[in-house]
Amino acid sequence: MKPSAPTAVRVSAWLFVCSLIPGLVYIVADPRIASLAHAPPATLAIVIAIFAVPLGLLGLVAYLAYHRRNWARWVQCVIVLGTTLFTLPSDPMFLSILNGSASSTALLYGLVSVVQIASAVLLLLPESNRWYRPSSHVRDTPDDRFERSQL
Repeated sequence: MKPSAPTAVRVSAWLFVCSLIPGLVYIVADPRIASLAHAPPATLAIVIAIFAVPLGLLGLVAYLAYHRRNWARWVQCVIVLGTTLFTLPSDPMFLSILNGSASSTALLYGLVSVVQIASAVLLLLPESNRWYRPSSHVRDTPDDRFERSQL
C-alpha cells in the first residue's frame, strides 16, 4: 500500500491541470482550428498529431509524476521550468506584460506561466522529496531479485 501524496504534490497536480485548461480552450476557440474542418484529411491528421503527441506525452509524464514515479517528476520539472524560464524572457507576449501594454491574453499567458512554475517548485519541496524517496521496505535488494528469478 502506498502512502497518499503530501499536500504539496496534490496542490502541484491541481495547479498543473489548471494551467493547461486555458491553453486547451484557446486552441479550441481559435478560428484557424475551426477552418480545418474543411481541410484535407491528411492535413487534419498532421495538425492533430502536432498537438496530440506532445500533449499526450506531457500528460503521461505528469500522470506518472503524480503517481510517485521520481524520474517522471524530474522530467516534468525540467520540461516546465525549461520551457517557461528559457522562453519567457524573449517572448513578445511576456515582454508586453513588462512594458505595461499587455492584452488580456498576454496577462493570462503570464498567469499560466507563474502557475506552471509554482507546480514544478512544489514538486521539489522537502515534503515532496520525502514522498518520492523509496521507503526501506520497498527497496529491491539483489537477493529479492534472485528469489523472484527462481520462481
